[in-house]
Amino acid sequence: MTPTRTRSRLAAALCLALAAATDVQAQEGSTVNSEEIDRLRSEVQKMGASIQTMSRDLGRELAFVRDRLSLVIATTFLSSPPPSSDVVGVAKVPVFGPRIEAETSRQRDALNLRVKRYDASGLRQVGNDIEVGSGQLQVALPVDQNGALYVVDWWTSEGYTYSVQLRDGASELPVATVQVRPLQNKGRFFYVAYRLEQ
Repeated sequence: MTPTRTRSRLAAALCLALAAATDVQAQEGSTVNSEEIDRLRSEVQKMGASIQTMSRDLGRELAFVRDRLSLVIATTFLSSPPPSSDVVGVAKVPVFGPRIEAETSRQRDALNLRVKRYDASGLRQVGNDIEVGSGQLQVALPVDQNGALYVVDWWTSEGYTYSVQLRDGASELPVATVQVRPLQNKGRFFYVAYRLEQ
């Protein structure tokens, strides 16, 4: 039986018990005494508390399963990452405190970034879009789950040629690089990330 069906049945039982208690109370001259009504009310309260406990437990178990699936996705990626290209940078090692660095020795337009995380249900955006201004050297990328696989979509207006690097925040070393060119102004980075500081 699925968790949703179990919760539905418990909720239906709770409603029936409440209705029964109300009907018993409403009947005048009934042979049921106030002790029976109190007993039914007590059982209804216990059922309500049980449903809340089950919902909390189910939520924790589902979060645990999602975390494990994210780790499986990330482990699979690291065991056989796809190749990099000029527009798609692939980090073949875990990245701690990931950051993007855009070359500033040349004139360039603003670089836009959108960070997304892969989980069991697909891609989920992490935070808001980020803009790396023309005078800004680097920006830290958000990590909302340690050990998960992330993708950063990047785009900029056309006109300038420069490199963009994904760097490891612990070692400050580049782990993936892409080239921005006049007709090559969007692409992606793929990496498995961990927070550098909690």
